[in-house]
Amino acid sequence: MPVTIITGYLGAGKTTLLTHLLTADHGYRIAVIMNEFGEEKGIEGALLGVDTMGGGSQSGAGLEEWIEVANGCLCCSVKNDFVTALEGLLADKTRVIDYIIIETTGLANPGPVAAALWTDEELEAGVCLDSIVTVVDARNIPRQLDERSTGEDGSGANEAEQQIAYADTILLNKTDLVRDEGQLCLLEDRIRGINASVGIVRTQRGVIDVGAVLGRGMYVQPSMCDAPGGSKIGMELIKGIECSTCGGTCSGGHEAPGRGHDHGRVTTVSLSVPGAVRGEAFRRWLDEVLWERSEGTEGMEIFRLKGVVCVEGSGRKHVIQAVQEIYDMVEVAEWGEEARVTRLVVIGQGLDREVLQGGLELTRT
Repeated sequence: MPVTIITGYLGAGKTTLLTHLLTADHGYRIAVIMNEFGEEKGIEGALLGVDTMGGGSQSGAGLEEWIEVANGCLCCSVKNDFVTALEGLLADKTRVIDYIIIETTGLANPGPVAAALWTDEELEAGVCLDSIVTVVDARNIPRQLDERSTGEDGSGANEAEQQIAYADTILLNKTDLVRDEGQLCLLEDRIRGINASVGIVRTQRGVIDVGAVLGRGMYVQPSMCDAPGGSKIGMELIKGIECSTCGGTCSGGHEAPGRGHDHGRVTTVSLSVPGAVRGEAFRRWLDEVLWERSEGTEGMEIFRLKGVVCVEGSGRKHVIQAVQEIYDMVEVAEWGEEARVTRLVVIGQGLDREVLQGGLELTRT
């Protein structure tokens, strides 16, 4: 079952987007799990204002009643553990669902949610992460990006930066409230300064084609998900490795001029080496940059890493995806006559491109 994570800062328009996805005439049966907080129950569910067609309670701590809408979609809210909600939904064999959407709270970092979908053994067999979609308020995002981190020392990336850094797709919402086209273009440039490989879709009031949100296939192979759009799973990532900032398969990154190593900013660097890499050496390098931290990499915090890898002895492309310290690498299409090259996009804080590129070079055959 494919799972899409929808995140976004407070007031960005996530609930409006979900209302559209739950009630539009698209033919898909979608289950939405809303991550609520606070003492009041069912606030976001009430905001949806959908007409129920019956429902049913699911057992599990913090899980409220499922609401079924006219087109067969479902909605519920959960206070604490979204994994419990997923397990309850997967266990109910009476419901036929095409997609599951998890909506995080406005102040949530989507990284741990994505990582949980990979590391929960009971869920792994039943669900697969499809993509992370971040809704951005076009009018207020500049101010939100300028806010200090909520960390103890005020350093590090704030929630708005993190949500953009983890995204596979940005829905730039409320564009009707920004009258100047030049301002929108500058805003898109700023977003790509954080996440250079992200796709950006402009929208108003959350009205979007369902294909921009569901069935993107950014994390898994075709065989892992039997769902509409499943045949392109894995292929979207390969196409997306072409840098959306310069339009090519660059290897230079897009750091600000003169700043190769900036601890205070979330940036993207693009890495590339021709030919094949040694599989074990490449995995050791990944372990080092993602969680072991040796000299030269100790100051880096990597949120996302993705790319296409040419592995020695294999005729197939390998797609690599990493969220925080968790990563997965799977075989996809044949290389064929295409030039064999390993291309990676790294998104994080305090990134030093020279160190990362140098380490990757050492894994070559």
